[in-house]
Amino acid sequence: MKKFILILSLLLLTGCNKPRSRDIPISQVLEEIKVVAEFSNTQTGDLTNQKIAAQYGIDPTSISEGYVYYSTDEGTADEIIIVRAASQNEVENIEKALGGELSAKTEAWKNNETESDKIENHVMRTIGDCVLLAIGDRSAEIDQVFNQLKEE
Repeated sequence: MKKFILILSLLLLTGCNKPRSRDIPISQVLEEIKVVAEFSNTQTGDLTNQKIAAQYGIDPTSISEGYVYYSTDEGTADEIIIVRAASQNEVENIEKALGGELSAKTEAWKNNETESDKIENHVMRTIGDCVLLAIGDRSAEIDQVFNQLKEE
């Protein structure tokens, strides 16, 4: 009986250690990311817009806030997608959609060594209900900015 209680306690504690995200607006985090990213000729799209979200395989009803920030230069794969899911149940669907975007980018840029390296060194990470996909020269620094969403 003691072993059962010990195992049950450990399982409950493990479940409580999932990182949760702070309620910092994603738009605020994106503004800080823009400073770090150093992309040229940029554009930002709001992923709550049906037309924009569809380009990335995201259902806009599954997110509460989300943005894509990218370079419009034809010769670069630079892109950041940052999303807050409408609920924890939607996180996996968003991760799959961003995984699809990553696969499409990989295929599109496979013959360009410089951009392929950027894509290969991407960061895709989830903190609580927030998901980030960062492709660019400074994706590690972008990840550090994203990390501020983690509750301590």
